[in-house]
Amino acid sequence: MILVDIQPSRPLAPHRACGHVPHLIEARGRSTTDPRLLGTPARAWHVECSRCGVATQVHRTARRAELAWRVQADIVPIAELPTLRLAAERAQAAAAAA
Repeated sequence: MILVDIQPSRPLAPHRACGHVPHLIEARGRSTTDPRLLGTPARAWHVECSRCGVATQVHRTARRAELAWRVQADIVPIAELPTLRLAAERAQAAAAAA
């Protein structure tokens, strides 16, 4: 999995707690190899403030991640992001199987 810092469509508001400008991060690739997911997009986005150690939950579009940061919804510790990505991939695999 590769994490890439990308430019948001609009500048993100600084984090309310520390005033640090957050980063929009794109995760490319899969954390697991599941044959049911072959041919499906392997991208996810989140916004993170590395100074405070918080991020939005993993989203399937950059716009949703930006919106979650603007309204400060679904903020989690950065350490939980790998687990959230894995859960999102498993949910996608379950939906593909159904």
